[in-house]
Amino acid sequence: MEVILLIAILACFLICVSSFRTRRKRLSPAPYPPTPPGHFLLGNLRDIQHKTLRYHYDELAKTYGEIFHISALGQHIIVLNTEEAAYELFTRRSAIYSDRPQFAMVDLMGWDINFGFMKYGERWRAHRRLFQQVMNPQTVSKFRHVQAEKIQEYLRRLLDDPENFSEHVERLLGSLVMKIVYNHEMGEHGKDAQFDATLVATQNLSSAILPGTWLVNSFPILGNLPGWLPGCQFQAFAKRTREIVDSIIEDPYEKAKNTISSDPCLVMILENSIAAGGHKNIKESYPKEICAVAFTVTSETSSTVIEAFYVAMRQNPDIQDKAYREIMSVVGSERLPGLSDRAALPYVEALYREVFRWMPPVPFSLPHSSTADDIYKGYFIPKGSIILGNGWTMMNNEEKYTKPRQFMPERFLTSEGRYNGGDIDSIIGFGFGRRICAGRHFADTTIWLLFACILATLRIAKPEDGVLDELDKLDSIDDAFVHALVAHSIAFRCSIKPRSLDSVEVIRQISE
Repeated sequence: MEVILLIAILACFLICVSSFRTRRKRLSPAPYPPTPPGHFLLGNLRDIQHKTLRYHYDELAKTYGEIFHISALGQHIIVLNTEEAAYELFTRRSAIYSDRPQFAMVDLMGWDINFGFMKYGERWRAHRRLFQQVMNPQTVSKFRHVQAEKIQEYLRRLLDDPENFSEHVERLLGSLVMKIVYNHEMGEHGKDAQFDATLVATQNLSSAILPGTWLVNSFPILGNLPGWLPGCQFQAFAKRTREIVDSIIEDPYEKAKNTISSDPCLVMILENSIAAGGHKNIKESYPKEICAVAFTVTSETSSTVIEAFYVAMRQNPDIQDKAYREIMSVVGSERLPGLSDRAALPYVEALYREVFRWMPPVPFSLPHSSTADDIYKGYFIPKGSIILGNGWTMMNNEEKYTKPRQFMPERFLTSEGRYNGGDIDSIIGFGFGRRICAGRHFADTTIWLLFACILATLRIAKPEDGVLDELDKLDSIDDAFVHALVAHSIAFRCSIKPRSLDSVEVIRQISE
C-alpha cells in the first residue's frame, strides 16, 4: 500500500512539473539552448542516466554545439562544451554561477560540512578562506620535505612489491594527507583506523552525488520519511556514514591539537592563527571541518591521475624514455628530482599536463547552479539551472588538440622545446571560477614530484610473462577508465623495474 501511495505521489508530481515546465518555456525571454528529444513526461532522464556519459555528451556536443540543454523532473541542466563558454560563465559571470545545487544525500550523510558542496554564501566563504590559508602556495611549500619523504617511501615499496603499485598509491596519498593535516603517522604495516574511516567516508561522499543513484537527490522531501518505508533504505546508509563523518571531524583534530610536536601541521597552523586573532566570528567547528575536508579534495582525483600516468607510460615506452633522458641531463643519477628542478624539466612538465588532458580525472566539473536568469549567446539560462563543464569534450577538441586520443606531451611544447601549457589554474581537471579546487596547489606539487621521481628511477612496461590482462583485451585504451563522478581504471598489471643499480641505491639510501 505504501509503495502504491508513493508511486501515485511521484506521478502527480511529474505531471505538475511537466505542466510548469511547458508554461515556463512559453514565457521565457529567449529560447533555451538546443535540446535533444526527450520523453514528454520524464524529459531527458535517459540522457542524464546514460551509462557512458563522457561519450554520450561528446556526441551531443558534436550535434548541438558549444552549449546544449537537457531537463528532467523539472530540473534544467546546461552543458558547456568549450573552454570559452566555461570561462565566460564560471569566471566572468561568477557572481551568478558559483552556487551548488542541493544534494540531499550529501546533507543526510553529514557531508554538508564540505565547502565544495555548500551553497554559495557566507558559510561557504568562511570555510573557503580558512582552507586557502592552509592550502595556499606559501603554506604548501612548508611541507615539501614531507612530500619528498612520503614519495621516497612509495618508491621503496615499489622496489619491494611492484605488483601492488595501485595499493601503494592509496597508502601514499593517505599517509601524506594525514601527516600534513594532523601530524599523524600511519603505521608501516597493517591497517590504520583513522585512514580507513576517512577513506570510507570519502568513497560514500562520491556515491552521494552520482546521477540517478539516490532518488532523494531528485525528491529531497523523501529525506523526511522513516527508513523502514519501502524505497527509503538510503536512510540507514546515510546514518552509518554520518557517524563516520562525525568521528573524523572531532577525534583526529582534538588529538593533533593536544599533541606537542615541533613538526608543523594544518591543525596547529589554524589554532595558532585563531589564537592570534586572525579569524574573528568563526564557529568553533569550522577549523575541524576543513581539516576533515582536506582529505577529500586531494585523494580520489589524485589517485585517478596517477592511474592514468601508469597506463600512459605502460603504453608509451618511448615517451617515458625521453622524459628519463631529460631528467638525467638536468638532475643526474645521484639524487632524486625535486620541485626546485621543475622549471628546468619542460618535457616532464608537458608529460604531466598531457596526463590531465588525455584522461581527465573528473570528466565533468562538479555541478554549478545559477542564482539568476541569464542570456548567453542568445540562449536563455533560467535561475536554478545546473551548469556542467564538459571537460572530456573540451580536452578532446580537435581544433585545439591534434589527434586528441593520442598521448602527445609535445602538444604543450614550443618548436624550441619550451613549455607553453599555462599555469596550474588552466588545468580543467581542477575546476573553474570561484569553485576551482582549493587543494590544487598541494595536489599539483605532489603529483608532479611523484611523476618525476618515478620517471627518474623506474621503468614501467607491459607484463613480461606474455599473459594478456584486461587492458590488453580492450578495443580502445580509453575504455580502461570507468567514468562516474571521478574516473577510475579497471584492474591492470605492469612490469616495474629499476632503471639501474644507481636508481636502487638512491631510493634505498634516502628512504631508509
